[in-house]
Amino acid sequence: MASGSRLWGALLLLPLLLPAASRADGGCSGEGGPLEPFDELYASGVEAYYSGDFAGAARCLERALRSRRELRDARLRCRRRCRGQVRLEAPGPGAGGDLPFFGSVLRRASCLRSCEEPRLGAVSRHRAAEEVRADFQRRVPYSYLQRAYIQCMLQFSSQVELSAESGSGAVLRKGSKSFGVALVLQPACAE
Repeated sequence: MASGSRLWGALLLLPLLLPAASRADGGCSGEGGPLEPFDELYASGVEAYYSGDFAGAARCLERALRSRRELRDARLRCRRRCRGQVRLEAPGPGAGGDLPFFGSVLRRASCLRSCEEPRLGAVSRHRAAEEVRADFQRRVPYSYLQRAYIQCMLQFSSQVELSAESGSGAVLRKGSKSFGVALVLQPACAE
């Protein structure tokens, strides 16, 4: 029973530990500036997963999912804004009647570019390969993320058990700076 409660305790503490534990960039570049391409973050997360850096994998995969969502949201927001600002003109009759329509299409494209560029950077950075888009469509990143969380939890719970078995009062004392918190276990009452 005590082992099960330790496991649940580790599971509950995992979301608190992951962001602080993975401050060192394990392949994921820092945030700030234009939105990072989700395919690069996904590739970094998968690479970290297979190299055994499960906390880094979880961080990169979370950021890849967030980046993809923010990319879609930014594009949608800009499309709505530009649709309201630049109305498409109806094509006129005769030769050259299409010119006003195509002129309004070009103005709308310019509006989209100027709206997206500050947040997204160069739009070509966000053109993911078809197989990466298919992975996201099939929700493969969530599978990697779930497995990375489980591995992090197992690693953490084994560290907690080792520390508890050695009788030390502070868990993860050696690595407390890297985790950002020092966890303290109260001695269990003997049953």
